[in-house]
Amino acid sequence: MPPPGLDLHGDGESSVAMGDKMTHPTGIDNKIMPLRNVAALDQMIARLQAQRNTIDKMGVLFGPTGFGKTYASCFANDKRDAIYVAAHKHLRAKDLFTTLIGELRSGPVKGTIADRFREAADLLGEADRPLIIDEADYAVANRLVEEIRDLHDHSLVPVIFVGMELLPQKLKEWELIDGRIQIWQPAEPANLSDAQILSRVFAPDIEIDDALLDHITRRNDGKVRRICSDLEHVLAESQVRGVTTMSLDQWGDAPFLRAEAPAPRKGMFYEL
Repeated sequence: MPPPGLDLHGDGESSVAMGDKMTHPTGIDNKIMPLRNVAALDQMIARLQAQRNTIDKMGVLFGPTGFGKTYASCFANDKRDAIYVAAHKHLRAKDLFTTLIGELRSGPVKGTIADRFREAADLLGEADRPLIIDEADYAVANRLVEEIRDLHDHSLVPVIFVGMELLPQKLKEWELIDGRIQIWQPAEPANLSDAQILSRVFAPDIEIDDALLDHITRRNDGKVRRICSDLEHVLAESQVRGVTTMSLDQWGDAPFLRAEAPAPRKGMFYEL
């Protein structure tokens, strides 16, 4: 599922998740394109699509939660017309094939699992659209890797696995997958440049100075999701104060919404 409220258009519209697939926002602009991980995934897909003389077109974007991997997937979903599937704990082969068919054609989906695989693979190849498997650690845990490999081999489209920091090690256990992966791309923590871009999206009505943006980036260890939350909080606080600029000095010791988890209170801890 894409991040809630992510406006890829710059016109107030957000991407909408439907089941395991994501609808295609239209009129996308380049507001988030310069983000490091957005650009990295976009370049990965472009490189894989350019490899016309090889059937091995798999890539992996991996890193800790909160680094903006799903933001990157949202952008690729629109700009590269990629098919986006978010794996989850209960996803099975039948669900995967049904989701792909529903994305690629209208009408009811029928047939056995084998029938659905063949139709999904055929449609994917005809559409020639990249396939992004987000939360791919679930796909590995659910042993869907072979089914995804079969889709890749039959359709000859790029397949991108997006997941956690240890995803490469998990995929390397599958020899037939490991041999097909052309690009291993580590997601990077957000830097000041990323925070400047995000501030224009999540706090568009206020000018936040670089010192405060750097403070927000550092306190969140470069995690995009948390940075966005803090930016929205700074915007709300500026509106309460009636100001259109916010510096680190102006912010002072004002609290952010999220801090470290508190220690148990004395006399308030009960064993269950």
